[in-house]
Amino acid sequence: AGNISGLGDNSTEELAQGMGHELVDVPADSFKVLTDRYLDKGMDFIKISVTDHNSPNPQPLLFTKPELETMVQEAHKRGERVDSHTNTVEGLRLAALVGIDVVQHPEALRGDGNTPLAMPDDVAHLLAQRHVICSSFAGRRMDNAIGGLGTSSDRQQMRANIQTLIKDGCQLSV
Repeated sequence: AGNISGLGDNSTEELAQGMGHELVDVPADSFKVLTDRYLDKGMDFIKISVTDHNSPNPQPLLFTKPELETMVQEAHKRGERVDSHTNTVEGLRLAALVGIDVVQHPEALRGDGNTPLAMPDDVAHLLAQRHVICSSFAGRRMDNAIGGLGTSSDRQQMRANIQTLIKDGCQLSV
C-alpha cells in the first residue's frame, strides 16, 4: 500500500477495503485513488451514502459536491453504476446534480425530528430530468420501512411522494 495524501500505509489500505464511513475524514484529493482501488476489487457498482441512516436528524451531507463528483466520475469512467442512499431533500438534489444513477427509497424523505417530508416538485423534476432511477419501498416493504417511517401517516406521505415522482416523470424501480 502506498501513502495517499498523507495517510499512513495501514490507513490507506484499510480505507480502500470498505469505502464506508471512514471516508468522511479522508482528504479530498484521495477520493479518486480510493474509488479506483475499490473498483479494482471487481465491484459491479458502488453505493454512496449522501446522507446516513444512523446520523442524528436533521441528517447532514456526508461528502462535499466535489468529493461526490470524483467518486461518481471514477465509477462512470469504468462503466459502473453508482447507487446512493439519501433521505433528505438536499441530499436528493445533490445526488442528481453529481450524476448518481440510482437513489434508494427517495420517497422516505425526513426532516427535523425524523418527521416525514413531502417530495418537492422541483426535486422530483430534477431526478426525472437527470434520468436518475428511483428505487422505492413501494408495496409490502413500505409497511416495515426503515428509519422509523412505519406509522400510517408516514406510509401515506411515502405514497404521496411516490405519486409526485411518477407525476414528474421519474423512472421508478420497486
